[in-house]
Amino acid sequence: MTTIDKFWQDFKSKRQAVGIKQDHGKVEHLIADEDHIIKKGICQSIKVKNIHIPANHMVFTSLYRMNKNGNVSGVSETEPKPLDMDRKIEYARFTSIIDGNVSKGDFLGFVVLLPLERTILNE
Repeated sequence: MTTIDKFWQDFKSKRQAVGIKQDHGKVEHLIADEDHIIKKGICQSIKVKNIHIPANHMVFTSLYRMNKNGNVSGVSETEPKPLDMDRKIEYARFTSIIDGNVSKGDFLGFVVLLPLERTILNE
């Protein structure tokens, strides 16, 4: 059995599934909350204005470059928490394409918050 076959077999054996609710997505802007010196080709964490993530919401970052200096590849908070708890975004993982600066208040990119719905699957 291949790894992907095992993955799907394990996935199908679970009792719960997660689905995306199509009607309540929300877009949030990632705004730098500190001045930061960036170096070309280096990926680093930049503090952003906090964004509240309600429990059972999935966060998607746009990998399309939104800032002239680089793009966001992920978001996080100081203390990671599970999906079923309220969370917040405190940092953006930023990959720079040039040497330069990010200033407090700069727009870095955006995230989409989508609510998830848990359902019990029939066995």
